[in-house]
Amino acid sequence: MAADDFDDLQMIRDTISDVPQGITTPYIAATSVHTASLKFLVSTPATQGTKPAAKKRKSRTGNTSQTAPRAKKPRNETQTKSAADSGVTDAVDDNDEDDIDSDPPVSIAVFIAIPKNPEPTVKGRRNAKAEDSTIKKGPFTLSSRDSYTEFLSKIASTLPCLPEHIIQPKMMWKAVKPQNFTPLPIGTVDGYQVMIDSMLERKSDRMVLLMMPAPAKPMEDEMPWQTGEEEEDKPARFNYDELEPTGSAFSVQQQQISFNKATKTERTKLEETYPIGNFPAIDPNKRIWHDTDRGFYFDLNNSRLGVWASAMAQKKTDEKTPPHSQFFDASNRMKKVGTNNAPAIPPPAAIAPPIPPPVAAVPPPAMTPSLSDVLLTALLTSNPGSLGNLFPHLNSAPPPQPVPPLPVAPPRSVPSSPLKRHTVTVEIFCDTYNIDGEDCTRLKEVGFRPGDSTGPNLDDDLKGVGFTFFGWKRIHSANRISQKLERAGPGPKTIQTTNLKHSWYCPWSLEECKGAYEKYADIRLLEACKFEELRLIFHNPPLRTRFRGICVP
Repeated sequence: MAADDFDDLQMIRDTISDVPQGITTPYIAATSVHTASLKFLVSTPATQGTKPAAKKRKSRTGNTSQTAPRAKKPRNETQTKSAADSGVTDAVDDNDEDDIDSDPPVSIAVFIAIPKNPEPTVKGRRNAKAEDSTIKKGPFTLSSRDSYTEFLSKIASTLPCLPEHIIQPKMMWKAVKPQNFTPLPIGTVDGYQVMIDSMLERKSDRMVLLMMPAPAKPMEDEMPWQTGEEEEDKPARFNYDELEPTGSAFSVQQQQISFNKATKTERTKLEETYPIGNFPAIDPNKRIWHDTDRGFYFDLNNSRLGVWASAMAQKKTDEKTPPHSQFFDASNRMKKVGTNNAPAIPPPAAIAPPIPPPVAAVPPPAMTPSLSDVLLTALLTSNPGSLGNLFPHLNSAPPPQPVPPLPVAPPRSVPSSPLKRHTVTVEIFCDTYNIDGEDCTRLKEVGFRPGDSTGPNLDDDLKGVGFTFFGWKRIHSANRISQKLERAGPGPKTIQTTNLKHSWYCPWSLEECKGAYEKYADIRLLEACKFEELRLIFHNPPLRTRFRGICVP
């Protein structure tokens, strides 16, 4: 037997003889022999036909299913006895060593990118590309051992916001390097674990770009009065003003502020030239400009002052003449003008002026007399009385009598007044036709009054004030209905429609309505209506189109 084989056999014998007290000797002996045979590759009846277990690579998290045995440190008798008494095996010691030798945590740098609101587009013009279309936040350091909840907490601290306001389903992540890395979702625990595993496989460049929308806006729970709480106790909130696009396209408020600063001098000059109440008989609370050439009056509201001041700043006009704009068109003049400011009507004369004598006709040019004219002239001059004998009634005609004057109409005690219109304020108009509060405020700014003429299209001036396309469509339709109702006056019944909040008077009488229905509608519709409400027309689009202009405004 070789020396090496002798040493191995001697170690097996020592292992078998080293039996702890309190454990059955045959069991320990068999177990020790089997363990030693596996360790030193000794063929025994228990190990014949089997292969030694292959070593498995230790996972990144430190948990292993099977680990390669290591050379153990020699233990004294006390340690061996305590381990035997407690029933702890060598496998537990191996797991403890694996935990100690597990991979250290990895730090990951996380950057946050939040897209800004899109810039408003103008039809027919391509907007310049924004240089900075995202908001940059961070970075913050993330550990590979952090949980998904801790990950959300760090995001909330960086923005800042509350964790529950983060819109998790729309969060995406990508590695900073390479740049063509495909964004992946990270709004779940599984997606977060995929990112952690991907970063652990890297030896460098552990940087992540987190793309997410702005956090949801919290509900306003602040009291309108003093509660005694200090401002420091309130949690920090995300600054939603940063979402407004920058560069060439500003927000509406920023445009208004910059415009007011640029035209401040011109606006002040106009306000001094046309003070409030310059035409008190028309409206003592308004600035009014009188167009003497056309005889029109215009309300110098905020919009008209801005257009006029802008033209003055560009040296296109002065404070006496407004610019050529739709705001100063004849259709936008003040319709309700007091009679005291109308041109004075001269009182009619008591006696009609005498009719001036007719102007003598211009004699025709001299012509050569004919033969008949010469004979007639000679007859009259030779015998003047013969003409009277031929025409006895010529000399007996009565002398002309003076024409009596025409009867004079009595003077009017009160001059004629324009058509009386219903007094409807902007608030009542907006409340009646369900106009939004913001649009109602804009109507006040532009000086709108119910019944004024409005165009169906949304021009640039109205866009500058803040009106939207569909918002202006609703205002124009409601204004048309209001104009027709004011012209027709109150009727004998009301109509309840689906798009109006209150009832309004129908301009048709009972007989006219019955005649219109008998001519244009089915008798069944006539019976269903009962001349009280016209709901069927508004619920039926074909009938609404058919009756447009008859009894549907």
